[in-house]
Amino acid sequence: MHQTAVVWAQELAVGLIKDQFGDVVGGVASQLVYSGPHTFIQLLRASSLAPPLLKQALLVLLQHNCVAAYKEEIKEADTNRVAAPASVMYAALLPAVLRRLRHPRFMVHIREEFGEKHEIVIQGLLEHGRLRMDQLIEYAAPRMNDTPEQAQGAVEEALAELVSEHFVERAPPPDRAPTASELGTVAGASKPPPRSGPAAATYQAQQAQAMASQARQAQERFRLPPRLQSLVALAAKRKRGEEVAGDVHREAAAVLGAGLDQDTLWRVNPEEFNRRFRHQLVQTLIAEKVEAAAGAVAGALLRVARRHERSPLEERTVPVTHVELAQAMAAQAREGLPAVAEESLPGVLELLFMDPSELVSKVGESPDGRPTVCVNLKRVMDLLRLKQLEAAVRQRFGVSACRVFRLLTMKRQLEQKQIAELAMLPVKETREILYRLLKAGYLLLQEVARSADHNPQRTLYLWRADIGRAVGRLGAELVRTVLLARARLHHELASHAPLLALLESGPSRGRVVLTQTQRAQLEHVRCTAAVLETRLLQLDDLIFLLHDA
Repeated sequence: MHQTAVVWAQELAVGLIKDQFGDVVGGVASQLVYSGPHTFIQLLRASSLAPPLLKQALLVLLQHNCVAAYKEEIKEADTNRVAAPASVMYAALLPAVLRRLRHPRFMVHIREEFGEKHEIVIQGLLEHGRLRMDQLIEYAAPRMNDTPEQAQGAVEEALAELVSEHFVERAPPPDRAPTASELGTVAGASKPPPRSGPAAATYQAQQAQAMASQARQAQERFRLPPRLQSLVALAAKRKRGEEVAGDVHREAAAVLGAGLDQDTLWRVNPEEFNRRFRHQLVQTLIAEKVEAAAGAVAGALLRVARRHERSPLEERTVPVTHVELAQAMAAQAREGLPAVAEESLPGVLELLFMDPSELVSKVGESPDGRPTVCVNLKRVMDLLRLKQLEAAVRQRFGVSACRVFRLLTMKRQLEQKQIAELAMLPVKETREILYRLLKAGYLLLQEVARSADHNPQRTLYLWRADIGRAVGRLGAELVRTVLLARARLHHELASHAPLLALLESGPSRGRVVLTQTQRAQLEHVRCTAAVLETRLLQLDDLIFLLHDA
């Protein structure tokens, strides 16, 4: 990734923190983002803040999952013995910071899939980072127009269902070191790891320790207290439309004495949201490319395989049998989602197997002779990224440039004359298009010399499209566009700050009378802010497709 892309991602992360938590917290985050992990003493020297103020800033960043704190031992290179006592290091979690742009989409997804009560729970966790159960009930009660005692049951049931679906998890232990993926960034803002020497050995040991700690935490991430486990079963029965007997309520109340782990901190699990958004993209593409019934089948396949995925970026799903697929289809039909009748499944599966893109593959047969299938997630996402690249090239450089780019993605590498002939374009126009795409970073030019003197007349010049490099370049441009859109939004709000302050003071001053000019300015600010905020959400969707999906 080009150095400017690194700077853009870092600048965006620092800007997000400053907007939401203020300049003091933003200054501490800036030091961690640009200079890497620090101890408290190092931060104290670099930030020039008073120790209590620095402590409060770090607590805010830790509370909102923007920074990780972990212990690091300094070892001698030769003997591998501990050379100094373990010190607490603070490291910025850049992906977590950049994902804050996606929080509105998280809430919309929860509201559509579960309902308003679940959305309030997610909103509370997003606003406060980490909360205990009693804090969550206190937050949700006024928004549900209930007292804490009346809202407790609804909040517990909503939280239990969100944890069982992996949208909410237990906060990790404070001593767990972050992994490389947690420290990295959407645009590659993290420094490359050392490749050799003592530094490389130390880095590998730290990553191994972090992965082992993460594996231990995985067993506890979604563990529910006994009372909440009973509430999950209760919610599942309601979802299936079954009647809830009185003994179920009494059983849930009976385990109340076991406690709710009141000291447990809960937080949102962004990985699960990314997984669901990825599955939505896969289902939509298959429905568009094949047919609507095929999209419904793909959705059922992903629904069955979801609970077996260990990473949000699995290349393919686990094999799913025909029986499991039919059961998932029946569940979708009960919930009012698109579904296919069991007798029509073989025909739809055969249609998917015949598709040349191989988005869904047959991997075997069950004992009864029915197919076992899986979804090729990586192939689907690669196809989506390629379509987005072609759309970006078409919009920026024109239809002819898109034709040339698509030709090179299909033929791997070609000479200029071959490109002009196959694309049916004049040689001069082809040359101009190729060099414009090369300058923008979407194409590569390779020189193959036939002689030692590199004579141009005896040298081949091959053009090719590197999809990974082009995706990185487009992603960097999107991050820069987000920065520009946010700067424009801040400018609009700052230039009309007196008018906005007058409106905010309205309740204390009574009715505010605006002139015609002020009304026009207010309408301009509202329209501009709405457009820019919508564009920011759309840009984040594209960044997700290119880098997080």
